Amino acid sequence: MKTKITVFFLLNCLFVVEIWACDVCNIFEYNTINNRSFIGLFYRHRVFNGYQHLDHNHNVLPYRKAILHEPEDAGFMADKTQADYETYTTWEIRANYTWKNKVNLMMILPYRRNVIHYEKIIEAPIPVRDSTMEIKGWGDAVLAADYMFKKESKNGKHIFRPGLAVNIPTGQYQKSNEFDQAFDPIVQPGTGAWAVILRMNYQYFNIVNEYGFNVSASYKKSETGRNQYLFADSYNFQSELFYQFSKGLWNVIPKAGCYVESAGYNFYAETIQNLTGGNSLFGNIGIDVNRKNVTFQTLFQQPVYEDLNGNQLGNAGRLTLGVIYNL
Repeated sequence: MKTKITVFFLLNCLFVVEIWACDVCNIFEYNTINNRSFIGLFYRHRVFNGYQHLDHNHNVLPYRKAILHEPEDAGFMADKTQADYETYTTWEIRANYTWKNKVNLMMILPYRRNVIHYEKIIEAPIPVRDSTMEIKGWGDAVLAADYMFKKESKNGKHIFRPGLAVNIPTGQYQKSNEFDQAFDPIVQPGTGAWAVILRMNYQYFNIVNEYGFNVSASYKKSETGRNQYLFADSYNFQSELFYQFSKGLWNVIPKAGCYVESAGYNFYAETIQNLTGGNSLFGNIGIDVNRKNVTFQTLFQQPVYEDLNGNQLGNAGRLTLGVIYNL
């Protein structure tokens, strides 16, 4: 059994490297083993720092927060340094309802805090200064629906969940600084645009040996937003193995796998944004701890490969924490 699990994990990682990849999370997928209804609160923290073209290191430690995209219409020039960073923090309320064990409905409401720091800004009349931007507000709500196909064998069960999600432009997309200048659309909490996300989830669970795996894929297509910004089509793929240890009322589920995301260039007022998009591969490791109806989730994503467009700051790592109440 261990040999089969190892081979499956390696094959999925190789598959991911070839076809997928920057920071383009279409929808963060969370799947329970029993696919039950739940209410959850999730905390997600993404860190970016270090420029590939300058051979910088990426550091996920707290004092090295991070940066993703340099705003291209911010009205200043940045002398890129190792001290530049971006952090993207999201608190997410999620409600998931399973109807008649066939249809799965989900609602997501996020609140975001984005911090962007440049160590050396060149802007008249001050020759050189630093700059820190903080943008906080509600993100776009997401509604999703899946249909579940189940097939049970002697030792396990298979669950296929094709689905559709809609990004609703309810978030704040016109946040501005103290000079009433709007921040770049890519760092706004909301997008100001409708988007459709095609999704597929698959889960296998061996009920005898209590191991299994999840596979998730999604494709996102967005319209041009109210701020004339068009996010590129994007793709996500995730594969993870898990094993369940049970003792009394406690279940401990360690997980490991791969996550990839890919996107092209964004457009602002029909002008290509050269510092957006690219391909990224992450290694995932995490653990769920469950007691009765409550589950605590921890997941860390370590970048292992990336090919970003232009001189963007690189991925340094991502942390997800969750508290889920199973109904």
